Amino acid sequence: MMTKSPIPQKSGRNHQNGFVLMGSVVLLFFISVLLAAAFLRTNIELTSSERRISTQQAFYGAEAGMDRAIFQLRRNINWRPTAADVNVPVDRIAGDDTTVLAYYTIQASANTQVFQGLDTLWVRSTGQNARRNVAGVPPTPRAVEARVWVQNPAAFLFSTLGNLKIYSGSTIQDDILGRNIDFYVNNNLPPAQRSITMTGKVNYLSSVTRYNNSYVNGGGGVSRQLIPAMTFSGIDLDYYRLIAQGANGRYYSSGNQTLDLSSVDSTIDIVLVEGGGNLTVSGTYDHSIIVIADGNITITNNIMPDASLAETPQIGLMANRDVIIAGSAPNNLNVEAFLLANGNGTSNGRFRALGTRGTKGTLNFHGSIAVRGESSATAIDTNVYNTRNYSFNDQLRDNRSIPYLLYIANIVPGTWREVDDPNNAPFPPS
Repeated sequence: MMTKSPIPQKSGRNHQNGFVLMGSVVLLFFISVLLAAAFLRTNIELTSSERRISTQQAFYGAEAGMDRAIFQLRRNINWRPTAADVNVPVDRIAGDDTTVLAYYTIQASANTQVFQGLDTLWVRSTGQNARRNVAGVPPTPRAVEARVWVQNPAAFLFSTLGNLKIYSGSTIQDDILGRNIDFYVNNNLPPAQRSITMTGKVNYLSSVTRYNNSYVNGGGGVSRQLIPAMTFSGIDLDYYRLIAQGANGRYYSSGNQTLDLSSVDSTIDIVLVEGGGNLTVSGTYDHSIIVIADGNITITNNIMPDASLAETPQIGLMANRDVIIAGSAPNNLNVEAFLLANGNGTSNGRFRALGTRGTKGTLNFHGSIAVRGESSATAIDTNVYNTRNYSFNDQLRDNRSIPYLLYIANIVPGTWREVDDPNNAPFPPS
């Protein structure tokens, strides 16, 4: 007789295994969800970080382009961007690392516009990140723009960031620029010697005083123009050293030197005295030339162009300290030049004549004078001469031939801004 096998019964352990399996599946599901969420969050953060880095790189590129434009305008105010200024890479340049960080493209308005009495132009620089062409990397362009003053340092008969005191006996035949400008009539002089003639415009940074005296333009006053703050062009010795050490230069690394302009060969268009050296200069020049001294430049006799030439040459005399007329200079002195006194070390950057006030005859100056003037004293003091006739050389502004002379280019305060929509914003801005 056959017997039935007993039906196997599930044990409690099998039930437990089922619960463990189910729990493992649920746990794995939640872990997968958490991992997916973490991955998504990480991806979002990486994308956000990539965007921040990209926009920051683009901004650095835009700033680099603006700096480049200012640099170029200081070399030549007629410079305008070309194809070479489109998509220019900005490198890290740390050791041998030349990794490209960003790119910039420069725009500049074709023509200058007078703003607050001075020539200006608009400059815009648009930056893009270094990975602008990588798939998935947003282009994120950023742009900055500003109105830039562009100025020839020889644009005024006098120009200084310091103070000017215009004394009796002065005849000034063109525009001047200074911080505080005072017309000083010396009532101790005979009436015939008290007058001041000012035929140009008085451009000032802070104040003009005593201009309504009856001896100033016969009581007619002066034309005045308040202008914004500006900086001084100064002297870039590194720039001039490279040129002066070339074939067309005469370079002195140190020591005081004496220069007779009539003996300078026509192939020499730059003379530089470094190492704090002073330069004594005089004579007739027959070609355009620039002369720079790390110390003072002292004028001992007439400095004039060769009058026999069909085209009048020009000279720039630039001292890193002061430009001085020696006490031994003649009773009547004639100077035709562009003078610049930078003011370095203990010097304030002034043009001054040595000697007792009012003891000499006539100073005739034709050209332009730019001095830093960092003191309370007047930046120009040639009152050793009873009569001082200053006239501007229009050729320094309209047809300048002094070689290697740098310009002034500065952002007008309050005009720098970031462009909201670089791709569509009009340029130049209205």
